[in-house]
Amino acid sequence: MEEIRRRRGRDETRLLLVTIAVSALMLFLLARFRFPEQGRAPQAPTQPLERLAASATYDELAGILRGVDRQVSGAIVSVMAASDSDAPGDDAATTYVPAVRIGADRAVALPGAGRHVVAQSGRTRILAADSPHGVALLQTPSVEPSNIPRLAVLDTLPEAPGYLAAIEATASGPAVRPIYFGRLDRVSDRRWKEPILRFSGLQQMLPSGAAVFTLDARFVGVGFPDDRAFLVVPAVSLLAEAEQLGLRGSVPAADLGIEVQPLDAAMRAATGAQTGIVVSYVHPSGPAAGQLEPADVITAVGSMAIRTPADYTAAVMQLSPGAGVALATVRAGRSMIVNVTPGVRGSPADQATSELGLELRAVKGLGVEVVRVAPRSAAARAGIRAGDLLTAFGAANAPDPATVAKVFGGIASGQYVIVRVERGSTHLVVPLTK
Repeated sequence: MEEIRRRRGRDETRLLLVTIAVSALMLFLLARFRFPEQGRAPQAPTQPLERLAASATYDELAGILRGVDRQVSGAIVSVMAASDSDAPGDDAATTYVPAVRIGADRAVALPGAGRHVVAQSGRTRILAADSPHGVALLQTPSVEPSNIPRLAVLDTLPEAPGYLAAIEATASGPAVRPIYFGRLDRVSDRRWKEPILRFSGLQQMLPSGAAVFTLDARFVGVGFPDDRAFLVVPAVSLLAEAEQLGLRGSVPAADLGIEVQPLDAAMRAATGAQTGIVVSYVHPSGPAAGQLEPADVITAVGSMAIRTPADYTAAVMQLSPGAGVALATVRAGRSMIVNVTPGVRGSPADQATSELGLELRAVKGLGVEVVRVAPRSAAARAGIRAGDLLTAFGAANAPDPATVAKVFGGIASGQYVIVRVERGSTHLVVPLTK
């Protein structure tokens, strides 16, 4: 009997100890949940929650952009733009840019320097163009005043990083997408009188001529890519330029008939010039023909020092066609002054030439490869491009450069010669006329 009482006492003691241990464990676990450790790292949300949060963010942004699209759709007209040096009718060379309404029947577009707006019958008429800056004042079908966008106050733009809305143009009309920028600066640019905006840290570059709006549909300006940044001409500056165009008419762009490239270390050693830009091409019938040569270094245009191609572009924008300018140059280590009278950079049709305009390289047994096509030349009008392989020129199969020149020289003005072209994996026949 005594043994039974002792065994029962041991069992009760074990049960009591187990109960105490379980209670202590439960109290410990409850304390950990109720009072977590101060230094413990926060737990990452589960993957479904992350997806839900991201979806909510994107849906919210998409909703905002749909609101912008509804508010500005009537303020935007999609217009065609083409390069001044591209062949007429070359669809690949034609793009669309947005023209922003600034009045009931007026709109302004910024196709960019070296490009021009193509008038579209029944839709837009070009009233005036500032060709150096690439600004066009257009007449459009009349709309209600509510379609004229409000202007953004630059001091109230979102702080960087932030979002704005970009309006691009397509053949079917305007298209809106978000533009994320990491930095926003006001900068001076020699091409423009007033400071412009530089958006950098963009996730994706915008095309030239894209219009920028705030997320509450206020017009910020129109811009163009520049290196890895997007430069925007403020809306107020564009409106002032459009007003001046309406008063004084079109401003022609000057052209020296040359192409340039940066002066790198190797070219500095080869030319003996320490600063400037290198002439890479001189148009045979351009204003600088006989005055400049490839590998010349331009160090100044008039009184403006030239260090980069952008400096050269800014300097030429300030020239007037027909007014001579002195160029400070370096040729083979010798400094010299060259006087050139700029011509007018106009539409391709206005300045078409009768020259063939091809620089060719012989490809033995196949024909000739096109190294370069001169703007506004017969080859450019025919749509021939650099990189094309010409396998036949008229009746001459696998021609060399001399044969191409001889055949073209033998046709009369207005006559055609058929050219067989290999462009990558595509074979074409192209009619070329003098």
